[in-house]
Amino acid sequence: MHASALSFAASFLAAAVATGDTTAVLGGRVFDGTGFVPRDLFIRDGVFVDRLDAPPDLSIDAEGTWIVPPYAECHTHTFLTGPISVGNSEEFLRSGVFYAASMNNSAGMAEAYQAALPDGPRVDLIWAHGGITRTECHPVPLYRTIHVRWQGGDPDTFMSGALGNVFHIADTTEQLEAIWPYVRRGRPDIIKTFLLYSESFDRGADAEHKGMDPVVLRRLVELAHEEGKRVALHIETGRDFENGLECGVDVFAHLPYDFARTPEADWGSMRISPNAAARAAERGVPVMATLSLVTASKDPTSPPDEPAPGFAVAADNLRVLKEAGVTILVGSDAASPVAEMNALRETGVFSNLELLRMWSIDSPKFIFPERDIGSLEPGAEASLLVLEADPLAEFEAAGQIRAAMKQGEWIELQAATD
Repeated sequence: MHASALSFAASFLAAAVATGDTTAVLGGRVFDGTGFVPRDLFIRDGVFVDRLDAPPDLSIDAEGTWIVPPYAECHTHTFLTGPISVGNSEEFLRSGVFYAASMNNSAGMAEAYQAALPDGPRVDLIWAHGGITRTECHPVPLYRTIHVRWQGGDPDTFMSGALGNVFHIADTTEQLEAIWPYVRRGRPDIIKTFLLYSESFDRGADAEHKGMDPVVLRRLVELAHEEGKRVALHIETGRDFENGLECGVDVFAHLPYDFARTPEADWGSMRISPNAAARAAERGVPVMATLSLVTASKDPTSPPDEPAPGFAVAADNLRVLKEAGVTILVGSDAASPVAEMNALRETGVFSNLELLRMWSIDSPKFIFPERDIGSLEPGAEASLLVLEADPLAEFEAAGQIRAAMKQGEWIELQAATD
């Protein structure tokens, strides 16, 4: 043990009350994106530096630990108002998730979240606010169900409270141009939109449509890019993926996942083609897997070793994307990010190294591209997780968090309560 350093058994009590601006974390194994290397970490004013010119205010012996950047959840709907936001933020932090993207929410949710957690550590979020969809297409029926069945609301008042709040409607480019000033006024960090079974538009004007017209999507992408906003696209089929690429979207918020409600004979339409994957890789368009939506659809009475419906197709999609060089992001779509990581592991497509990069480097950098996070290098924000074991040997160790720092401050990981 370093003579000047406290052991972990005693150091974090001291860290909680320590004052000063410099910290040394000594003797740990540090994740650099390719593996773990023995390296000391030095922190000044909330940022990693290559050295300290004077003895640190706090020195911690990290021998026998593995240190990684904090994790991210790129697709969540779990940050609501009041106690729910507080509880979910604490749960995410306990899991090492410091960054998240709310991929459709009511207009005032961001302010409510900040009001519920004005002080102390909290998950850093970006907000899509109300997504843009087609009349009576997803997520309109879902929000109506929430309003009527779960909240006991009057069905006759649903649209008056939801339209322009949790979603916007644009069936034509003219409607899109009309609502765009209201979308802008909400100052979303990212634009969420929905392209479902868009092959229906190949069948003519009389076909039933379940999502946005690709013509409208193309104009939406143009408007968003003029404002410097990224567009995240919900998809259901391989054709949706191809149309999204042609329209210039910036990220896919899903892979096709609704196998449980799709006849098995139609699962082929939910496959991503190698050519489409190659185009996504060439354009640098990442994909949120949302694989835990597939695993969550499994019949609980089925045998434990029986996969969820369509799981093999979803795993094949991930394999095609990986082989093409597409960046996969961790996004669960309301489930736990830990459950999402477990589902990704279950595919056998990714090594532990690839999973750790996905969670601690690629996903944080997607959410906040303007911030220097997802790194333990000098100049990056001084945020880290101290793990008890090597996650490259056994990935479960990624959840064995002994200590955590957020922007230069050691934080207390609140114990779960019943």
